[in-house]
Amino acid sequence: MLGVVTWLPIIGAAIAIGGGFLPWVSGGADTSAWDISIIGMFTHDADDFANNDVSAGLVLLLAAGVAIPLLIRRPLPRILALAFAGVATNIAVLGFFLYFDLLEGPGVSMGIGMFVTLVGGIAMAVGALMAPRHAR
Repeated sequence: MLGVVTWLPIIGAAIAIGGGFLPWVSGGADTSAWDISIIGMFTHDADDFANNDVSAGLVLLLAAGVAIPLLIRRPLPRILALAFAGVATNIAVLGFFLYFDLLEGPGVSMGIGMFVTLVGGIAMAVGALMAPRHAR
């Protein structure tokens, strides 16, 4: 039987991925994680934003890996579950840094997407930490 240890990370991943579709920055036009280059989130360089080959939203899809236990009927190792949670939380935190470093200004406000993604990542991490000792 699959319990809260399995479902909390999956629900958290769904929340985190859903947060990637919500506005991360509002003002004029809304910007979601799918509009932000993952490389630009690290470098904060305008040239890296023009080259949007890999968006933060696409990288957020890695969080769906916490659903693997539904397929294999065994829990993930704790470190792997925490790594999936780290994807969502780190992308959200990078989004906050990006906003406060580059995007904050008149007529521009922080959207709800970063907060939702962060909450989803935290839920994933809590679920991974609640896993029994044998699920390392």
